[in-house]
Amino acid sequence: MSGGSMSGSERPSPDHSSGRTDLPTKEQIVRSLQVWGRATVGELAEHCGVSDAAMRQHLDQLEAEGLVGRAQGEVSNATTRGRPPSFWTLVATERLHALFPNTFPDRHGDLTGELLQSIRDALGQEALDKVLDHRARRQIDDYRRHFDSTTPSLSAAVRVLAARRDAEGYRAEAVDHGDGTMSLVEHHCAIDAAKATCGELCESELKVFGKALDRMTGTKVMVRRVEHLAAGDSCCRYEIRPR
Repeated sequence: MSGGSMSGSERPSPDHSSGRTDLPTKEQIVRSLQVWGRATVGELAEHCGVSDAAMRQHLDQLEAEGLVGRAQGEVSNATTRGRPPSFWTLVATERLHALFPNTFPDRHGDLTGELLQSIRDALGQEALDKVLDHRARRQIDDYRRHFDSTTPSLSAAVRVLAARRDAEGYRAEAVDHGDGTMSLVEHHCAIDAAKATCGELCESELKVFGKALDRMTGTKVMVRRVEHLAAGDSCCRYEIRPR
């Protein structure tokens, strides 16, 4: 029926693999809307086993976070009086992936790793090296574009680099040791899945930091990795000093 909603028996299961009902209510709501497209308060309340009032509270909270939205349905019969039913739908947002990783799994890292491995297998190591070199040049150009100081300094350059890396998801910060040396500290590896397949990524980024800082400051800079997440350390820490 136009603008209507499916009955409970017509609804596909929000969790095809296990039919789980032990999930938090908000995740059950998100999974239901992911599969159904839209649903009323009553339908969601019945599925999650809560009252309509409790469901409205959950939906209001999700709406305040920008994760769901309301949509008015159409009256199914021209003779039907009253307001059309109100439906709830998911709002396309990256936060859904972050807050509900089991419902919205993100395999970008796995895909990147698989593509790099496929390049190596199909075209050879030389082709992979060319791809990584091209990526490195683009990274260097991007980092340089964000550094516009008229009085280049190593401290300023490392802070710009840390800001860019933080924006890329590495939870990065710059540490000034007060003796002319700096540290770039990354508390998270945003390419963890890819580097597991292609260890050359880590070495490529180490070279990128050196070349980018050389060009930012106009002087030669030495970059040395002293801690490495891949080696079991709590962060990736790079010691940076003038040569």
